[in-house]
Formats: sequence, structure tokens, C-alpha cells
Amino acid sequence: MTIREIKSGKHIKKIRLPFKPRSADAYNEKYNLILLNSRNRPAAVLIDATALKIVGKAGFNITCNLMNKSSIDRIYAPYDNFDRNLTCLATDYGGDQISGHPIWLDATHFVIIDRSNRLLHIYAIEKDETQELYPTWKTKLVQTIRTDSSLHQLIPEDKDNPNNTVFYGMTEGNQAQKIIPRIYKFKFDGFKLIETASPKMIVVDDLSEPKTKIIGTMGHNLYITPDKKYLYAPLGGTRTQTQWESNIGKGAIFVVDTTTMEIVKQISAGNGSGHVAFSKQKKMAVVTNHKDNFVTVIDYNKHQFIKNVPLNFTAENIFNLTQSHMQHISEDGKYYYNFWTDGGVFFRINLESLEVDSSVYTGGTPIQGNFYKKIAMNEDIPEPAIKDGYDEFFSSINLF
Repeated sequence: MTIREIKSGKHIKKIRLPFKPRSADAYNEKYNLILLNSRNRPAAVLIDATALKIVGKAGFNITCNLMNKSSIDRIYAPYDNFDRNLTCLATDYGGDQISGHPIWLDATHFVIIDRSNRLLHIYAIEKDETQELYPTWKTKLVQTIRTDSSLHQLIPEDKDNPNNTVFYGMTEGNQAQKIIPRIYKFKFDGFKLIETASPKMIVVDDLSEPKTKIIGTMGHNLYITPDKKYLYAPLGGTRTQTQWESNIGKGAIFVVDTTTMEIVKQISAGNGSGHVAFSKQKKMAVVTNHKDNFVTVIDYNKHQFIKNVPLNFTAENIFNLTQSHMQHISEDGKYYYNFWTDGGVFFRINLESLEVDSSVYTGGTPIQGNFYKKIAMNEDIPEPAIKDGYDEFFSSINLF
């Protein structure tokens, strides 16, 4: 993993990892630790954000390799010292990432989402007091939870509250095995996660005769409205309960009441709907449709469709991905930003006129990214300090 200074792009440090990295978007403010997990193992490392060194490890020393997909669409790799009969059920609907997004439950507990085996591994951390000069962290597996299909991520109910105890996560589902995506609600008691609800993403179409059940497919990320009253669950496709062979409709947003955990509305979106960004000022939810040529805008106060904003860019069909995973809404709530991945175009939607009002050709096929407010406002960003002596010590640590 390469560390660079944000504003200048200056190279600062390279960290050698024991696996292929997936995400490092989980920061422990109390102990200044970054949780980085793996894309090819159900594993993670802890990185000291100041020293830029690995100071802890967790997970399992396996590497999942794809089998013949034409057989049972599975990958296999046994756990060391855990359960040698477990199989890696990789391709529910979350792509080839073995781990889901990393997340801290509190300052001393984190989760490795093991997509390969449909498990959540909860770890506790403890500072190794024997290492005063070069502090490291011990990790201990304290709980494992099984879900019905792979979970993509967990989100806190209140991300700004350090004492938050409620978490939500949506499973991806598996069409071949007729598994419907569902949303899990958990309560963290300070030691373990306790499941309190898990509704399936299925609704009755009251406008059809006879009435049919509409099922969401391709569960992915999950979002909570700014008032924290509702979950917005983007499902990449929809179908009826009797037609498991193929998707029959575009994607949709399933709206779930966070108190009752009941589905209160289904709102049509585009193919591959997978991400939602909120404009609190405009009371709008803006939906990224990964495989369509428009962005869907919804009134999240009334849960009503407003408009599909067309994106009139040329589709090069490089990755069959039209919109990236890096959506952003400006601080004033007036603009939505994203990339048109196929062809490399950075675009902006004016949320007043609901039209694309600006775009910049970048080239390439941008899929991921981050927005930095301090750069936009030309603020100084301090460089991390590199502590002397760490290189020699950490080169002797056997991570896996």
C-alpha cells in the first residue's frame, strides 16, 4: 500500500501487506488506528495512522481461488484451525471481494465481514503493554455470526455518535439458490452483536392484478436518511417471486422504517442501482445507477420519485459500469458529483435545475475515489510523522 500526501501527491511511504488490500475506510479516532482489510482473504491489519506501520493483525490465513464457475459457482478454501469443512461461497452478488467493508463497533471492537463464508467475525483489541517502545495491538476473535448470504457492509445508525450501538447491514442475496436479500439490524452490547430484526427485501405490488410479490436482487450498500428514520436500500434489479431465472425490471430503492423495520415503499430506479447520497437542504436522495445512463432523484421526505437525470455521455462499455462508486454532494446541498466510468468523465448535477451543468474529461475508467473538503478550500493538511526505529522492528513481525 502506498501512502501519499493528499494535496501534492508526494510519495510518503510504502507499506508491505500480507494480502491484497480492499478498503481502509475505518478509522479508530481514540487509538489512531486504521483498519485495512483484504480482498483475497477474510483478514485485516491495524495500521498506526501516525507511524504508518502495521501494529496488529486479525483473520484467517487462507486465500480463496475461483473454481469452475459452470459447476456450482463457488470457491473453496478451508480455514486453518477454525473449520476445515467451510467453503468460500464467493459470488452471491458482491463481486470478487472476499471481505466486505471494514468497520469499528467501538474503540475496542471491529468486524471482519467474511463474504466468502457468509460470516461476520467480531474482534476485540488490547494494547500489548510489553511493547512500550514499539506499541502493538493484540486481537481476539470474540464472536462469529452467520448470515443467509454475503453481507456487503455494516453501517452505524448514528455515525457522528461515538456511543452508537445500533448497526444495519444488507445481504446480497443469491439468485441461483433463491435467497432474497435482507436487512439485518444489530444491537452492540459492548461485547457482542445481537440480531434484533432481519426483513427480506420483498413487497406486494398493489397495482397489479392479481397482486404479485416484487423481490429486490443484488443487495449492495445501505444508507440511512439524515433524520435517521428510514433506511434507503438500493437493489440492483427486481423480479417477481415466480421468475428466479432472470431480472424482470430495473433497480429499485426499498425504504425501510428503522423503528419497525417494515418496508414502507419501493421506488423505481435504474439498472444496477447501488449507492445513495443525500442533500439535507433539498430533502433529496440521489441514486447512482451503475449500469444505466441516468441518475435517479427522490424526495426522501415523501419517498417520491422526482426525476431521472440523463447522462448524455458515450458508453465505451469497458467494464460495463457507467457510474462510479464515489458519489458526493456539496456542503451546501446544491450539487451532486460523480464519474461516468466508461470513458472517464467527471460530471456535476445542479440539484436546483436537475440537469448536468458541468463536466470534465479525465480519461481512464475511474471507479473509486474520495472527496477532500480541505483541498477544495485550500486548507493546509499536515503530513504524518514517521517514527524512527519502526522499520527494523516490524520487519521481524510474522503477520501470517
